[in-house]
Amino acid sequence: MDLASRLQRELVRGSSVGLCAGAGPFDLPPGADFAGRFLGTLQDQDSVDLLRDAMGGPTHAVVPGEISPDALVHLRTSGTTGEPKVRTLRWEAMLHMASLVNDAVHFGPGDSWGWCLPCDHIGGISVLVRALVASAVADPGKPADLVERCTHISLVPTQLRDLLDAGVRPSAKLRCALVGGASTPPAWIQQALDLGWPLYATWGATETAAAATVGQRFGTEPDGYAGHPLPGIQLSIDNGEVVACGPFSEHPIRTGDLGRLAEDGSLMINGRRDDGFTCGGHNVRPAAMQASLLALEGVRQAVVLAQAHPRWQNVPVAFLDGMPTLEVLDAFARDREPWSAPHAVYRLPEMGGHKPNRASLRDLLVEVSPVWQRASSGG
Repeated sequence: MDLASRLQRELVRGSSVGLCAGAGPFDLPPGADFAGRFLGTLQDQDSVDLLRDAMGGPTHAVVPGEISPDALVHLRTSGTTGEPKVRTLRWEAMLHMASLVNDAVHFGPGDSWGWCLPCDHIGGISVLVRALVASAVADPGKPADLVERCTHISLVPTQLRDLLDAGVRPSAKLRCALVGGASTPPAWIQQALDLGWPLYATWGATETAAAATVGQRFGTEPDGYAGHPLPGIQLSIDNGEVVACGPFSEHPIRTGDLGRLAEDGSLMINGRRDDGFTCGGHNVRPAAMQASLLALEGVRQAVVLAQAHPRWQNVPVAFLDGMPTLEVLDAFARDREPWSAPHAVYRLPEMGGHKPNRASLRDLLVEVSPVWQRASSGG
């Protein structure tokens, strides 16, 4: 997919990214001009002309200094199953964090970073900012093609799993595969390392302007390893929750992630404080999915849990008190992404008036059969 097509698909489709600078806001839509100006900084004049023609309006190549350091970038968080929140980051902080990541993974002029993550969220747009800072290239395309021609790439674990299943090996040119957005199973890590993948772990959030930790993998790291804090980033653990301080905010950020710090300062992530989990790099909020299920006719109670899955790592499954028809469940799942609806539904046992115990229900998953399963789980 060429740059102009990717731009139209990812940026001009919605209002999840915007920039406030100078005389006023450039929001999307209809601010296709901002999108062109921003991405025009990453490419040569031919690409700038391509963007201008694709969007039917003036597109100007700019350099980083032409965007005020006080500019504000508005990004949605990845609240996939609930209403995403909008977070505001200073452009200056995004540039600074991008520079720290570039130094950590040795990304500079003449290099190219494979761009296969949506840029209406922090993981994708950070690739563009890193290329901008490094005077390098953000190269859009499919992961299997990008690992053949790029020096760096950002992936979520499910994308890595797909590449491994397809037998894709990295080219000698690839120096860094930065894998984040969810925990990566140890077996996947070892398989990739055995095939020569230059894996790097990372952790961060929209509020931290993407990666706040980075660390190369060698296969000896403990479960949950997420790398070391980048220079100037301070991490602490408060009642099990990771708290981050750095140039991305004037105040400490409570991330909602559960973790611990090793003696060498590296971070291990153990899950989410709010019972949330990730499915293929997408955040799943059980409470939001439970609310949607309770709207179905006949459902009186719903409990959503994570169940291990060979491709998605975790998928949502539901225990229901009061069962809709199978046709209703089919329709509910058909209209939603794999991370936005249960992959299986179980009958909620009698609780005797007590609240459902999640640990007990999780144990029950291996003992009982579902009454309904999604037609395709992408396995």
